[in-house]
Amino acid sequence: MREPVRLAVQRMGWRDLCMSENGMADRAHFLRIYESMEKRTREQNLLPTALKDTIAKIGQSMSNAIDKSLIAITTETSSIASMVPQL
Repeated sequence: MREPVRLAVQRMGWRDLCMSENGMADRAHFLRIYESMEKRTREQNLLPTALKDTIAKIGQSMSNAIDKSLIAITTETSSIASMVPQL
């Protein structure tokens, strides 16, 4: 199965597709998702490799920063919660 097909089915939910009673709407929804993913793939294939690598590094850096922020927020929230008297 081609990657865009697999991802479109995954986004729609395999079980939901199997259980659906509205094939026309599902087909239309699938086509919108699939076409969007195909367009994204075509556009990404046009980018130079160096630019793709830079984008991936920026994305990873942002993901790491978000993870650190979430850890800090969770730690701070736990610390505050421990100071509140139990009711």
